[in-house]
Amino acid sequence: AEPVPPAPLVLMLLVVAHLGRFTYEVGLDSLVARRKDDPLDGVPFVLGIITILKQLHSTHRDSFVAHLTQYVRVQLTELPADRKKADAAVPAEVVTALRFLEMFCKLAPFPPAVVQQQLPPL
Repeated sequence: AEPVPPAPLVLMLLVVAHLGRFTYEVGLDSLVARRKDDPLDGVPFVLGIITILKQLHSTHRDSFVAHLTQYVRVQLTELPADRKKADAAVPAEVVTALRFLEMFCKLAPFPPAVVQQQLPPL
């Protein structure tokens, strides 16, 4: 069977759609649900994405990471001019996406250097 090209894009859109429901918990070093009554947990979510990607060719995983890092780059370039100062805070969506990528690299395993090459310096 022929590979399904839109699979990485669909998974990236799924991740982006759910990133707003997560927040980073420093004490747990993990993504947790923003609302206490939301039945989400970051580790099973990341592992679910990894499991789906493992069913596909490895180029789909690479494409997924490329799509998600492109999302981060666009979010950073869309900052208002007054927020581009060195002391400006990075938007929460970007921080959550970066934490997702960090967890993805740890759990997949996927080389973090590949992700870092595709991201601008923060």
